[in-house]
Amino acid sequence: LQQLNEQHAEKGIWAELKPIEQAILADIARNPNTSPYSQESRQRYAAALGIANVSNSNVQAAINRMERQDWINRNASRTLQINNPLLQTWILENTP
Repeated sequence: LQQLNEQHAEKGIWAELKPIEQAILADIARNPNTSPYSQESRQRYAAALGIANVSNSNVQAAINRMERQDWINRNASRTLQINNPLLQTWILENTP
């Protein structure tokens, strides 16, 4: 039962995220050393969103919001990481 409640919580967090935030979080979950501002990453985000381009300012705004919500932070090497390991696992198991 607790596991079901935890899965429901992660699904709820995911539902609160804007589409660009979902794309960035999925990227971080799958590629821990990703550089969200790189052209390659921004092209992946744009493709996931079905748009032509995602700007650095769009990425920065999404990262800032997720940091304020305490969903992500930067580790000692300044790499972004997901704060909740259950959320990271949920993303890996439930997103394309």
